[in-house]
This record gives sequence, C-alpha cells and structure tokens, in this order.
Amino acid sequence: MEVFVINSIRAKFTRGEEVKYISHLDLMKMFERALRRSGLPIAYSKGFNPHPQLVFGLPLSVGVTSEAEYLDLDFDIELEPDEFTERLNKFLPRGVVITDAKKKTEKSNIMASIAGATYEILISSSTYVEMDQIKNILRSFLERDEIIIQKQSKSKVKMVDIRPMIHSIYIKSINVKGDKLHLENDICDDPWILNYVEKFYDDLPENLFCLSMVLSAGSVANLKPEYLVKALNNVYDCDFEIIKIHRSGLLTGKAERFTDPLNEVYN
Repeated sequence: MEVFVINSIRAKFTRGEEVKYISHLDLMKMFERALRRSGLPIAYSKGFNPHPQLVFGLPLSVGVTSEAEYLDLDFDIELEPDEFTERLNKFLPRGVVITDAKKKTEKSNIMASIAGATYEILISSSTYVEMDQIKNILRSFLERDEIIIQKQSKSKVKMVDIRPMIHSIYIKSINVKGDKLHLENDICDDPWILNYVEKFYDDLPENLFCLSMVLSAGSVANLKPEYLVKALNNVYDCDFEIIKIHRSGLLTGKAERFTDPLNEVYN
C-alpha cells in the first residue's frame, strides 16, 4: 500500500489593487490554477469529486485590499515553506504575493480560527471637521453601552448590538492641501493607504481621515467596517463617506489576547 506523508503549511498573502474586484470563488480558482502550474504536490480530498486541500481565512469583500490574508494547504510530501513560497509566487498574478509561510502544527484550520481583524479605513466628510471633533465622537461612541444597527441577513432584517464587536478605533490624519500630501497630528503611516492617496491624489476630497480599528471577525461574531461607519453617521448625524477599505490583519485567539495566525502575539 502506498503511504502518503501529509505536510501542512499556513501561508500569508496580499490582495492588492490589481485583484480587489475578484470574488472569493475566483480567488480559490486562481490559487488552484497556480498550484497546478507550479507542480507543487498539493494533496487532494478522497471520493468521487476530489479537490485540492485548501482552506482560506475570512473571505474578503469585493473592492477591499489586504496585506494579511491566510491560507492552509496540505501536501503529499514534506515541503519546506521557503520552497513553497518561491515556487508558487512565480505563478500568481500581480497583486497576489505570498509574503510568509510556516509549517502548520495546530489541528484547527484558519477559517475556524479567525476571531478578529484590523482595518485601515479612508474616509471623508463633505463638511469640514477637525481632528479633535472626530476624536470626541469616537470617545463618546466607545463609551456607549450598546450600539444597535439594522443588519440584513439572507431572509430578514434584524437588530444587532455591535458594541461588543468593536475592540478599538483610532483616528489618523491625512490632509491633502495645495500640491502635496501633508501628514499632521496623529499620522496615518500605513503604506497601503498612503500609496492609494498619492496615486489618486487629484480625484480625492480635501477633508480626509483614516480610521484604524480592531473588530470581531469570523464565524462566531463578524462586523464589517461599513456597518461601523454607518452607525457613526446615524448616531452622531455625521456624513462620513468611505473612500477605501484596507484589511491590515487577521487575528486568531480571543479578544483578551489576540494572536497572529502565524503564531505571534498581537499587541
């Protein structure tokens, strides 16, 4: 009898501007195609309809970029993470890059393990607003015992308290004035946001800010940043408009002690 040694790898990858409009299903097919072309010995499920043993983390909404997506893969032979990364990156399209990979030792898969996510949200306001005003709004927002929103499910609209799903929010400045980019006060330093602002500088409004947040995510509790911004507008009669959403991280563990999916403690 032929015996296979299953080797599991967890990989971290980016989804840039070039691929932000592809669906999660298209992303899966893209990886399957790249794996076939790379010749990597991916393991397949058993049965009448075998498929590659791939498990992705929390699906990313269409139009959102990310620097920290995750993928679990099983292989039929022992494979070093460095070799896996080098070979697969050659066959992935622009915008998708494996940035890190490690041998997976835990039993639970990445989809079941996700508990939180970090986001950088570029927002604007049609009316001029000071940084201190937004800080006061966020402070008051987080002091509320509950924040009720309407959330649309497949069959009905239900009322949901999102306050337990909001772990932190910070406001950072991005002000476009004259012919150059000015960074003041609490500075946004996320390169994905700054590159976007610089690239689309001429088409962006002047009153720009970046919301940096940690939210619950995954199968137990999941809050999309769009709902948070909508709640801010409803509660405080604001007119914040989302210009760009970027997912800067996915988190495992529990809210009291989130961890990085590649086994590093998240601070």
